[in-house]
Amino acid sequence: MAATVHVLAREADHHLTRLHQILQHLESLSEDVPGAPPSPVATDLAPDCRSKLTNRERQVLELLVRGSSNRRIARALNISEPTVKNHLHSVFQKLDVADRTQAIAKVLGAPRPAPVPLRPIAPNYSRPT
Repeated sequence: MAATVHVLAREADHHLTRLHQILQHLESLSEDVPGAPPSPVATDLAPDCRSKLTNRERQVLELLVRGSSNRRIARALNISEPTVKNHLHSVFQKLDVADRTQAIAKVLGAPRPAPVPLRPIAPNYSRPT
């Protein structure tokens, strides 16, 4: 029984790996389709910011904008997670942002939220009764 389960698990793993490869291939094909929507990184990012980024940093940023985790970015680009973190750190510096959310907002053209003005707390003067 255990041998059968092991064989089935190995076969399922093989199918999942192959499916992942097919999906990656389909994604790469969709990027070359005429009339397909262009990448947000290629279009929405200000030209001065876009020119600061290396090709690999743009690839990492593109996957970040698509919602990929560091692990998925690493797998998609065949690099290690620490390398993804290094690229993201560099991207954040070049885009002058603090984190992933701000980087995505900058790429998608969303303005940074205005700081909320703090209003002074009025002292609570109560009249004696």
